[in-house]
Amino acid sequence: MARAVGNLETFDPKRHNFPKYVQRVKLYFTANDIPNARRKLVFLSALGYETYDILANVFDDQDAQTFDTLVARSLAARCRFKADALDETLCDRFVCGLFKEFIRSRLLTEVDDLPFDRAVEIAMTLEDSRRTAQLMQQWEPRKQSVQCYRCGGSHSPATCWFLKEKCHSWGKLGHISKVCRSSKAKDTKAKSQPKAQRTTLKSTHAIAEGPINSPNIEDSEEVFMVRSLTSRVAPTPVTVIVITSKGQVVMEQGTI
Repeated sequence: MARAVGNLETFDPKRHNFPKYVQRVKLYFTANDIPNARRKLVFLSALGYETYDILANVFDDQDAQTFDTLVARSLAARCRFKADALDETLCDRFVCGLFKEFIRSRLLTEVDDLPFDRAVEIAMTLEDSRRTAQLMQQWEPRKQSVQCYRCGGSHSPATCWFLKEKCHSWGKLGHISKVCRSSKAKDTKAKSQPKAQRTTLKSTHAIAEGPINSPNIEDSEEVFMVRSLTSRVAPTPVTVIVITSKGQVVMEQGTI
């Protein structure tokens, strides 16, 4: 058997403060890895005769009590509560002193004569359940939203209603025209091409407007008469042949 770490001295009510003594007992349990099933026995064996005698007079069955219950009853016994009302008083003070509202509400729904041990057990169970649920919620992977490429909805493409639908834009099966990738690619390509530029004619003609009086034309019709037509055409250059010492040279008139 391994040697115990530290020393758990016997409790003396004349020299020791009981709450501080309980803290030292818990440290001793942790340092020596004492399981919960043995903590009550170690605690009772470390109590002095006077404190053990008080506990024996307060309640009968010490074996049915847990370590935390024994500590609470030991503290209550020193407050000189009546033995017949000790369990009820402890339970009332325990419920009223709870910080968690959901635990207090749960205990208040129990029977009026709820034993103190049972109240502590319910409170610890609820607290453990709440803590476990919070941890599971933190580690639960977030569900990623799936977008169907057949119709654009938020479901799996394998269960899509348009699984065998024919696209009206491109003629393919398995999707609708709203999400057709081929149609979108075609529109994008058409928008990216530059518009054809209009050809500007170099030659211009002037047209003058004027009314025409003719018996074959009704008054409601608008007729335009070409009174004059002016054509702007570049003239043909006049060339001159000049004989030089190196031979004949063709030159335009005006450059000589």
